[in-house]
Amino acid sequence: MDGNTVDMEAHFFRVRRPFFLTYFFTVLAVVVDGNVLLGEPIWHSGRPLHILLLAAAMWGYLTRNRKAHYAIVIISLIALVSSVVTRFWIPR
Repeated sequence: MDGNTVDMEAHFFRVRRPFFLTYFFTVLAVVVDGNVLLGEPIWHSGRPLHILLLAAAMWGYLTRNRKAHYAIVIISLIALVSSVVTRFWIPR
């Protein structure tokens, strides 16, 4: 670069609302598509994780706290890994 510095934190706080809103609608699409396209029941074993991800996305949308964003990332990763494990590796 030619001496211009890039402030990644400032950039994140400029794009965080569209990012978390997009994340929210993506998770919401996953919630709805199973019910509409596959005939899944409204409440099933993955629904608590979906609700956790939706809540984390809204929390990220509403807060500007850096520690809260760290917590959101950790919560989201744990929820996503848990959903993969419960969906694919635990025998039914």
